[in-house]
Amino acid sequence: MDKRYENYLKESYPQNTETGNLVIEILLERYLYLFNEWDNSSFKRRDMDADLISFLDDCALEIPQNYGIELAFGLTEDMQSEKQEEMVVTGLRNHYRRMFDMEQRELGYLKRHMTLNMVVAFVLLFAATMLGESIEGGPFFRTLVEGFFIGGWVFAWTAIDNFAFKRRDMIRKANNLERLLNAPVRFNYNKQEK
Repeated sequence: MDKRYENYLKESYPQNTETGNLVIEILLERYLYLFNEWDNSSFKRRDMDADLISFLDDCALEIPQNYGIELAFGLTEDMQSEKQEEMVVTGLRNHYRRMFDMEQRELGYLKRHMTLNMVVAFVLLFAATMLGESIEGGPFFRTLVEGFFIGGWVFAWTAIDNFAFKRRDMIRKANNLERLLNAPVRFNYNKQEK
């Protein structure tokens, strides 16, 4: 990592001197602002605010994997409530657990899809090779054999594309979701300015 980017990170995210983690700071007026205002379910099950989630996801992607992260919520002293803190932490954990589990399911689906594509590619290429060697036919059979070759390579390319490109992006996203899921959360309270 070059020095300019490292300096940018240190300017953008304070570092916890005890843990070495970079701290993502979120300043709030109320605990309620962390949650989706249109969701009327209990706070433990309530969806998190979309802008907050987008901000946290962007920060986690920006901070390299070799740095730990933690979340620090800043509020005024008059807002201090252990019960509310517990609900916020539970809401964050529930959100990121659900998102991480969904990403893991998608990765499992992608692996099954890659395997199926490789099997179909192998079958089509094998059939095209065997038919091409054994059948002396007219244009219909040559077209059929060429279709098997083309189909086999298309299925093979799809499997390679999923493995080389989509899988990498999904693993990166899952890793960032896991980082946010396991990130320590703390609350800082400041005196209200009048």
